[in-house]
Amino acid sequence: MINILLVDDQKVILEQLKSYFEPEADLQVVGTAENSIEALEKIKALQPNVVLMDVEMPGGISGLEMTSMISNLYPEIKVIILTGNYTEEYGKQAVRVGAGAYLSKSTSAKQLAAGVKEVYQANHLVAQANATTKVISYFHSDKTLVQNTSETELLATEATPLYSQPKKASQPNLKLSKFLSLGVFLNSFVWVLAIGYLKLTPPTYTSQWGVKILETNSGVEVVLPNGGKATSSSGGRTSSRDQDPRNDYVYIATSPDLLAEAAKLVNMTVEEYQEPKIAVDEANGIIAFDIDGSSAEEARAKARAFHKIMTQQIESLRTTELARQKAETQATLAEAKEKLVAAQNKVSQYRAKSGISTDEQINNLTDNIENLRRQKAELAAQQSGLGDRYKQLNRDINNLAASNTNVVARAALQQDLINNRAEWQGLKAQNQELSAQIDILEARLRNMSQGQFEIDSLKRDLQAAETVFAATLAKLDLGQENIYSIYPLLQLVTQPNLPEKPSNPNPDFVHLVGLAASFLVTTSLALLWFEQKKSGFEPSISRQSLSSSPSVSTI
Repeated sequence: MINILLVDDQKVILEQLKSYFEPEADLQVVGTAENSIEALEKIKALQPNVVLMDVEMPGGISGLEMTSMISNLYPEIKVIILTGNYTEEYGKQAVRVGAGAYLSKSTSAKQLAAGVKEVYQANHLVAQANATTKVISYFHSDKTLVQNTSETELLATEATPLYSQPKKASQPNLKLSKFLSLGVFLNSFVWVLAIGYLKLTPPTYTSQWGVKILETNSGVEVVLPNGGKATSSSGGRTSSRDQDPRNDYVYIATSPDLLAEAAKLVNMTVEEYQEPKIAVDEANGIIAFDIDGSSAEEARAKARAFHKIMTQQIESLRTTELARQKAETQATLAEAKEKLVAAQNKVSQYRAKSGISTDEQINNLTDNIENLRRQKAELAAQQSGLGDRYKQLNRDINNLAASNTNVVARAALQQDLINNRAEWQGLKAQNQELSAQIDILEARLRNMSQGQFEIDSLKRDLQAAETVFAATLAKLDLGQENIYSIYPLLQLVTQPNLPEKPSNPNPDFVHLVGLAASFLVTTSLALLWFEQKKSGFEPSISRQSLSSSPSVSTI
């Protein structure tokens, strides 16, 4: 009994193949598998004698790879490869991996059963010649068979070994010579291209130069004498602290207008001039430029023209920005001046209305009041002294009158008393006069103080107007300094150089590419030759033995 395992990813074909072997008493289908992984598991578990394998299988392992694995792991198991696309190349590969037969899926049931028996019994290869009628068998023995055309079976008239005779020793040498010739041709072609590129490509020279942006303050601040401040920073513009000016300069350098002006300066079109390469060094703030030319002198001339036009355009931008700032500042200055004049007029009008012509009036009035108060105090002291003197004279007169003595002395005292009384009355009158004057001046001081409060308020408005005006005026003077914070100065750190040798084509680079191409060509050919040599013999069918059967195809 020959146990058979069927392997195909289509259930319909599996069922059809099972039906082929059911009439055969000595053939038994012990299992089926729909992918390579399942097939390996079934082979290990069932240990079939023959495996019918589809050449194309799912599961990540093809039918040919499965055949090779089965031949190595289970040499006693025979494998028959089935295919829907019969080709000689598949037949050769089937031989190499150890298949016992290579047949089309369209082979009849009778032919397929016969092939399974022959492969199992004789350990030989069965190869398909005609997908529907003919089978060729290779035997190790010297058996001879004849073709039976009525049964549509072809049996070889001469036995052919499973493995072909060794190839002649000269055959690999001929193939090697072909590979060597192809390698010489391809390498020669590579180097002809490389040398032709070096010879035919027009040379290009590159001039290089670099500029550095000088750091400047974003604005100038001036402290005014009255406590105000004036800064030169312009409203609506981003300072250099907030934005890198190198980005602005790179944008300017790539503008079409700059390229057109630079090209015009060297009598070229923009297409002939070409845009320079620009690189920004973030570490030290240098902007590097490269520009190409057909000669060293042309490259340097283009570089100088570019730098000149770029400098001119930046200066033009400075002038435009400065004019804009000046116009804005002039408008602000006119408005500030108008407010200042209005504040001055208000102060003057109120002074005229209030009678406070100067700020010293109140101070003088206060001083006068203090002087009058001081005088009043002195008169009050004198008056108090005269009062005490008056009382003393009265006591002295009364004492003399009581003793009735010294009439002359008493008369003199009475005269003094009269004089003292008169003087006291005079001081009293002066004191009253001073009090009246003080009251008048104090009333006037209260009125003037209220007026002074309004004047102080107007003077604060005047001072604010003066500060704004002074700050605007100072800003107008400082605008020239501020423009360099918007468009900083450029320092040419390296002059446009005169290149000594062309930058393109680069012989070193071309030689390196040529060597790499030669290496790839040579390596590829060597690997291809070794792969073909490693693949071993190429099975073939003896043409002499099949000369009587022209319909048979050779694998």
